[in-house]
Amino acid sequence: MLVSRVHASARSFRSLRRPLRYGALPAVAAAAVCGVAPGAASAASRANSLAVQFAGPPISLNPALGGNGGSSVFTALDYDPLIYLTSSGKFVPDLASSWQYVGKHNRAFEMTIRSGVKFTDGSPVTAQAVVKSMRYFLKAGGQLVGNVGSISSITAPNRHTVMVRYKTANPDAPGTMDQFYGIGEIIGPKGLANPTSLLTSSDGTGQYIYDNGASTTNSVYTYKRNPHYFNPSAQHFNQVQVKVIGDPSAVLSAMQTGQVQFAGGAPNTLAAAQSAGLKIFKQPFFQWELIIPWQKNVVPALNNPKVRQAIGYALNRRAIANAVGASITSPATEVLMPKANGYVKGSGYSYDLAKAKQLMAQAGYANGFTVPVLTESLIDVNSTISQALTQSLTAIGIKTQMTVISTGIGQFATAAQSGQYGIVIFPGAGIDMYQVANQLLPPGIFNPAHLPTPPAIAKTLSKAYGATGAAQTKLYQRATRQLNALGAWIPGVLALSPNYVSPKLQNVTESFVNPNPLPVGPTSALSWSLK
Repeated sequence: MLVSRVHASARSFRSLRRPLRYGALPAVAAAAVCGVAPGAASAASRANSLAVQFAGPPISLNPALGGNGGSSVFTALDYDPLIYLTSSGKFVPDLASSWQYVGKHNRAFEMTIRSGVKFTDGSPVTAQAVVKSMRYFLKAGGQLVGNVGSISSITAPNRHTVMVRYKTANPDAPGTMDQFYGIGEIIGPKGLANPTSLLTSSDGTGQYIYDNGASTTNSVYTYKRNPHYFNPSAQHFNQVQVKVIGDPSAVLSAMQTGQVQFAGGAPNTLAAAQSAGLKIFKQPFFQWELIIPWQKNVVPALNNPKVRQAIGYALNRRAIANAVGASITSPATEVLMPKANGYVKGSGYSYDLAKAKQLMAQAGYANGFTVPVLTESLIDVNSTISQALTQSLTAIGIKTQMTVISTGIGQFATAAQSGQYGIVIFPGAGIDMYQVANQLLPPGIFNPAHLPTPPAIAKTLSKAYGATGAAQTKLYQRATRQLNALGAWIPGVLALSPNYVSPKLQNVTESFVNPNPLPVGPTSALSWSLK
């Protein structure tokens, strides 16, 4: 399933998931989920059904192979995470009842596993079962493995304790165990014994169980209530469906007619959604970027840092934002978003066409060149943003030959790493340098040439990950300046990702830290319900 928001569209890709840092974390989390009632949900509430929209099919229903962000809905319904990230950006217990760093420098992370929970296959959730699932994730070949930190070992010292040790410091270990990263969504022994079965059935501990017989590939994915869920009071629906609807007008119609109660919006339907009385949430999620490998490029000119920097100065971001939709789009000049930990105002690229032309001349390319560009039309509907970004490059003589992938983010990711394109256009996300660096630097869409991290940047990040507080922020800011100067990721525009919510749907919130609300949570208050 893929990174609203990577499989399919702005809502769609909330799939590459926004890497996150969620604020201060106490040394040990609360020992139990507050407000968990032992009784089952009422018959009336269980009779309700929920339908939500997603712009594309899942990359995979196997959480070890799927995506994140908004696309996490495909696995969050049937797989509980170890730690749950609330829509307000707080961590609360789920399968892990408590957690803490052990020792210094953020290199050992310990979790206590909740007692009395069972997988769909009937086996108990133990620390050893959790360890086996996490180890499977690391070897399964999913796209999110690069985001969970450099893990050296995962062990179970006893029946209820899991210890994760890192080769290098990981200051965001709790965030990697939540519902968006895959490694924290624990798979049962039966599913691990036959991973292909996870494409047509589920073996988790979540509120719901995937019902393949009631689902239609690429159209409707149906989940039925799990009768063995550990907190029945949080189960507000008898059935949840994820409906694949990509066209913005069709999405709005589905919301207006009650076919779905939650959907990802679009700029061209925002006014109509407001008139229809829908609740609308808008949080920054995507930062659209020109991704330019800094070596081994198919266009030799792009190996020159002055050329890459010229591209950065050539983008008329304000004009692009206005053209795309000023109400939900704004200029982006740094590799980090403004509220992110490590953001340095003014350290990136402003619009300066004269400087851009000067840099092109100094690099020996005053007359420009032609570059093949790869983009997609799933998140960037009609490739509107991509066309606006590349149009700016004509002012410095750069002509683009654009290829558009419309079949899926998985196919796009493969094409991006084929070595055929000098520029790849895709949105990044993240609210601190740790999360952003783990998105940009590992091999993948954002590092399509699979190049090593420049030593100076690697040194800065290594120091930052072992630091805390103001010292860490200062190092993050140094890394921001280094990444901006490298010119491998040229920011273009920051896009808000609107969500449309039925007035009848309750408990739906979102925040800058977590702009990807999901229907389920470990307590009744964190799970959606209908009035």
